[in-house]
Amino acid sequence: MTELIGEYPTKVAPKIADALSRYERVVLACFEVRNQKQHGENAAEIAELTRLYAEQHVATHPGAELWLASTPQDDGGGVGDGVTGAANAIVRANWAAWGAARFVDFEAESDLLPGGYAANPGHFLVDDEVHPNSAGQAVMAAAAAAGQT
Repeated sequence: MTELIGEYPTKVAPKIADALSRYERVVLACFEVRNQKQHGENAAEIAELTRLYAEQHVATHPGAELWLASTPQDDGGGVGDGVTGAANAIVRANWAAWGAARFVDFEAESDLLPGGYAANPGHFLVDDEVHPNSAGQAVMAAAAAAGQT
């Protein structure tokens, strides 16, 4: 223990600082497609918002690491279904070109399928039927921690 305490300023503290600075530099962006769908936007328009955000973030946060993610289905759909699936397909195909360092495919997480509370009450909130509950968030956290690309 004395050795650990003695080495803290030179060996331990820098590792902690590096880990914290990395944490502060990583941003995971997952766009809620449902809101855009309700405003009548199509998959290309939703993906364009994602692209603009990604390019703006990369340009204004040098040294930051941006991760883009697909959006879980919200209406009982499976991978690639409907507007959500089409928007996710565009993001999935272009995330690296848009400057993101990593892609996390939430839409493809088997525990989040089918998407939405009506089809999957174990992983989505009853209140709004779209947002993941704590079990759904745990699935998303594990997928991000696994560092999918």
